[in-house]
Amino acid sequence: MKRDNMKRAAVLLASIAVLTGCAMPSVGTDGEETTAAASTQQAASGEQQDSAGGDEEIVLRVVDWSDSSKTWRDEFHQKFMEEHPGITIEYTCLTQDQFQNTVMTSIMSNDAPDLFPVPISTMRLPTCVQEGWFLPLNDLMPEGFFDQFEEGTLVEGNHYIDGVYYTLPEKAAPTSVLMFYNKDILEECGLEVPTTYSEFREACRIVTEHGAGQYYGLIDGGKQVARLESLVRGLANLAGGQLSDNNMALTSGGRAPYDSAAMAGAYTLLSQLYQDGSIHPDTVNLTAPEARSIFAQGEAAFLCQGSWCIATWSQENPDFNYGVMPLIIPDDGQKGYLPVSETIAWMGISSQTEHPELAAEYLVELYGEDFQGATVAGGERYSVIKGINEKYMTEGPSQDYYNIAQEQTLATPIATHRDSKVNDFYAEVRSVDPSLGSIAQGVIAGSIAEDQIQGILTELADATTAEWQRASEAVGLDFGTFEFPNWDPMEAYTEEDYAELQ
Repeated sequence: MKRDNMKRAAVLLASIAVLTGCAMPSVGTDGEETTAAASTQQAASGEQQDSAGGDEEIVLRVVDWSDSSKTWRDEFHQKFMEEHPGITIEYTCLTQDQFQNTVMTSIMSNDAPDLFPVPISTMRLPTCVQEGWFLPLNDLMPEGFFDQFEEGTLVEGNHYIDGVYYTLPEKAAPTSVLMFYNKDILEECGLEVPTTYSEFREACRIVTEHGAGQYYGLIDGGKQVARLESLVRGLANLAGGQLSDNNMALTSGGRAPYDSAAMAGAYTLLSQLYQDGSIHPDTVNLTAPEARSIFAQGEAAFLCQGSWCIATWSQENPDFNYGVMPLIIPDDGQKGYLPVSETIAWMGISSQTEHPELAAEYLVELYGEDFQGATVAGGERYSVIKGINEKYMTEGPSQDYYNIAQEQTLATPIATHRDSKVNDFYAEVRSVDPSLGSIAQGVIAGSIAEDQIQGILTELADATTAEWQRASEAVGLDFGTFEFPNWDPMEAYTEEDYAELQ
């Protein structure tokens, strides 16, 4: 990889504090850093012995942030090593923020893991491909491998570019912003499940007052800006904000739609919760796994995260009495839906790996029925592989989450479906700070007052619009590609709607 290319990639992540070392700590489901999980060494198979030079041990290093699947991954790794003697899987599990703080260091030091995901909070696949991070998968994977994925789960710009595959999706994601509630706390406080902003604020106030320091209304992983951004985007979309999912660009009236009344209302709600003292005081310093753990210990009534929580609680807090509820809507009613989440870019094979065939075999088995079925049955995910969900999904919170997600989500416009040159835009565009998530951090920390919200959002919308216009011009993309004037946020966006704009 050329050093000047790497410098350009580093600029894209300039807002990230890069760690000085290449060693990557791992994080268990409680969010605490631990040593990298290295599995036991086994004896080598013939073909792999040859590739390693006789009896030489092969270490395959895998890094991601999938803490909720760690139990199944550990079992998968043990079985993989038993079936591939001489191979050691060294698996490191981080939070997303930790991962993004280390990935650039390891790549620039020519010490990248063999398999790792796209750092989705700050970069997209086109940029990673432009910088040469990943190997093409087409010739590495067996024939028919990509045909086993559910229709629509492999996405242009997320997993492949112009027919060349680079990454695979981890799991199906109906949405990651439904809410969980503690049934015991609500019953103790005499409360019903809230559905609107004012009902939610009042419920959080009553819970906090009743808890007298033992428990609070809302907790979340406030240390992770990506989680907070998902929350405010979700609230704004249900209020008619017409925002994209997963940091993708869409415009409204030719502008980034970050200063709408719907978006301001979401931040105002968070500010009111802060003013009421209804947000768990540790929230701004917690990672998502830490917030999930504290929530299960009964220190808050509400948490906004994804379905991945369910499996962790089943294993670590089997007596936890909780339910799943829709994300709350404005008092004057719902004006939009949550976007059906595109499956995001996840795992790829490093261009620096010395064992591409072995890394490909790892992926083949990771997407096999044994691992996929076990994680679905355990409530950890909804699989992207055909037939797995129907065969293995069980009733309970996992099914509840899935059903509510189907009711609260709709397909929304995606600019890459309109023009593939949008992938070039995503490789060119720079992030703008403070981001939506960073602003939310400031609100729940009390450093951004309610009367400052609108002004800050307008500055962000102006700066983001300018950057999107610059990036569009740089790659020769019509900036109007991001505008969908025929989008009704209360209706699913269809292929016919795309065709209408051609």
